[in-house]
Amino acid sequence: MVHGSSFLRIAVLAPSLLAARGAWAAGAAAVLSPAPAAAAARSLELRQTVSLTASDGTSLRADWWHGGTDTAGIVVVLPGYAQHKGTGTMRYIAGELSPTSDVLVLDFRGTGDSAGSFTFGAQEPEDAQAALQWATERYRDVTLLGFSLGSYTALRTSVEGPLRPDRALLVSLPVRLEGIISSGGVFSFCFKGVWQQAHDPLVVPEDADQFFRWGPLFLPKPKAPDLAAQAAIPLHLLSGAKDLLVYSDQSRRSFDAIPGAASWTLWPDGRHAEHMALKHPQAFADWVQHCRQWTGTGKAEDPFGVPE
Repeated sequence: MVHGSSFLRIAVLAPSLLAARGAWAAGAAAVLSPAPAAAAARSLELRQTVSLTASDGTSLRADWWHGGTDTAGIVVVLPGYAQHKGTGTMRYIAGELSPTSDVLVLDFRGTGDSAGSFTFGAQEPEDAQAALQWATERYRDVTLLGFSLGSYTALRTSVEGPLRPDRALLVSLPVRLEGIISSGGVFSFCFKGVWQQAHDPLVVPEDADQFFRWGPLFLPKPKAPDLAAQAAIPLHLLSGAKDLLVYSDQSRRSFDAIPGAASWTLWPDGRHAEHMALKHPQAFADWVQHCRQWTGTGKAEDPFGVPE
């Protein structure tokens, strides 16, 4: 259900934001796509909903994908704008990752089955902390994987703590919401995105849930490069050269600021965030696995190769 004020917010700012993360003309069909069933058929995962509580009392939900064999590791997924554990996009990605690790897909506040209102990176680190607490109590190795605004929250969580993952994987990392807008990304995506979608189809259709519960857009929040400069765990950044929403040079600013272990991967035909995981699902799953196994101590560029 959309709050009454949501239509005013959409009219003032969000046509581009909504379009940027939508499924465009194919969206309604993508919701009914067989992608989640196909992903489930490829592995033996079991999916169970778990309840979490953020430090401010917000009630949260997450889907726990756990296979039939014991594993020491889990990937905690922080979805991007208009994504949550129930979208076909996130279920497909979880299914692709689950053969090599357990997966926890979080509903941020204001999205999916979680309570509260989405604050575009300001309060969502509290949600990620709740997911990390759940994961660290059960697993010896915890990876935080964020998409777009979810990657911004993953970075904040990894730097600010108090709980930190063993590593963070940041896909299409923006400077922050304000940077996406000021860079012109939302506008270039609106004007060029439809053409790009038509001429560069995905292996798996993307779907999104646009009608989630918005909170304030512009609460105070730090810039990603300033956070990256304080990183004390390995960070792995993945960007798309054809990303029209979060330009790769925005993510590169954060990579350049990292003082310690980090990797930078640029996919020449990569688009925005989940698009890369849907266009090259096996290559994306391999990238996640390579990052989890990486033991480098310096900074590496394209260490794991790119899709052909």
